Amino acid sequence: MITGACIRRDGELDRLSELPECILHHILSFLTLMQVKQVCVLSKTWIQVSTTHPILKFNGNFFDGLWDKYKVWKLINQFNIADQIIKTLCKKRLSIHEIELDVYVMSYYSWSSSNYFDQWVQRALDCNVKVLTLSFGCGHEYTLPRCVLLAKYVVALTLKRCKFPPVSRDFKTTLSSLKKLTFQSVKVTGLLPQNLFTNVEYLTLLNCHGITMVNISGPAKLKKLDLSMNPDLKCVHIEALSLTEASFGYHEALEVFDIRHCKNLKRISMGLTKNIIVTKWLDEVLSFYHALETLHLCCCFPKNAKISSTSLKTLEIHFDFDLAALELDTPKLSEFSYFGRLVDFSSKAPALTSSSVTFVSSLRVGETAKESEYLKEMNFLSQLNGCDKVKVTSYSGEKLFIFPRNIRERMISPLHNVKNLEICTEGKVELDEELIDSLFWISPHPEIRLLRKCKDLLHGYCNYTFKFYKEKTSYEEESSTNTVDQLVSFSKVYRR
Repeated sequence: MITGACIRRDGELDRLSELPECILHHILSFLTLMQVKQVCVLSKTWIQVSTTHPILKFNGNFFDGLWDKYKVWKLINQFNIADQIIKTLCKKRLSIHEIELDVYVMSYYSWSSSNYFDQWVQRALDCNVKVLTLSFGCGHEYTLPRCVLLAKYVVALTLKRCKFPPVSRDFKTTLSSLKKLTFQSVKVTGLLPQNLFTNVEYLTLLNCHGITMVNISGPAKLKKLDLSMNPDLKCVHIEALSLTEASFGYHEALEVFDIRHCKNLKRISMGLTKNIIVTKWLDEVLSFYHALETLHLCCCFPKNAKISSTSLKTLEIHFDFDLAALELDTPKLSEFSYFGRLVDFSSKAPALTSSSVTFVSSLRVGETAKESEYLKEMNFLSQLNGCDKVKVTSYSGEKLFIFPRNIRERMISPLHNVKNLEICTEGKVELDEELIDSLFWISPHPEIRLLRKCKDLLHGYCNYTFKFYKEKTSYEEESSTNTVDQLVSFSKVYRR
């Protein structure tokens, strides 16, 4: 017999209860807080483990269905349960690894709930909490206690839909362990503390009101940055050699944008809306990033845009009405994605292997494109002739792919070196001889061509797949129906 071992009623050894406490805590981390309390019935070991569980998540699962104003007493009961759990941990002087407070609605209960929140936050800090998440609802009703800014042990701090406490210009935080900071829909009055971002490695500011400037310089440790949809942001100045990934999106008030000193950036996603800032950045700053490998642009381009980079490997460009001409000088580029109107396009990308192009045309249903549009499309596609795989999508039907016969007779095929061509369209597909001949003219390779139609139905989607083989003269048809997802797909294979 093993001394101290847990024995089940049937006489068998309870090996699960014999596991170390840290492993049992890890098992409980996959359960909701209410489920953690239910395991107390298993054995005395589980009672001890559940009462010392260092991860507390008072979120939607804990308060589920109790935000109706007519269930106020049930909600208060849940508040009391949560309060007792935190008090017990503090009384036993146990450390809390993570606490999440996600309160969807405060307006009905602001008279009492804010007192709970202040006490819980203070007790969590007294227990040296490492991961702190505070999320509220109904605007910006709750003001963050200033004690959070003095927490020495917090490693990850997430704030959602609350007010940042007003602080003086000389106020300094003591968040010496903070590595990850997330603000989402946080209202800031005045300036943020100067040293708030000093030790942060992962920073996210999303839809925050009142933040007018983000200035990170000196011995910064920042590795990943996400600034998106902050309506009052006017100035971004970052000097961080450690920064490798950055995302900037949709700041209407932005006037100063300086990240040229972040020379080790490997991935940039940009959604800026000011043409002047984007033009200056493309012309003067992009060449500074010798380690840049991935670039995603969804912004206001100048009329004539040139993207030049000696290190870039992946490039994504999304829709912009002002862009008329695009030039690429990217010798290491291997993946290219474009979503927008037909533009004058030139490319110096000898390493390009895969491309995805989506043309957004102004053509109406049944309308035929002008010859100049076909020539512009042919020139665009010919710049992708060195790829192994090309995907072309049109939202205006298959008309964009039926090149006039006079163009096919006097022009060389734009994708004659491409072995894998995929053509996608959402318009009406008429599989006539003119369309099939045009597809084989675009890329006269004997391998498979694919034309697909996707149509939004009342209860799902309908996909039509047509496969073309150039050399053989047989015909096959396959069909399958998925009743669970209400997805119907048809496959037709043509061999010529």
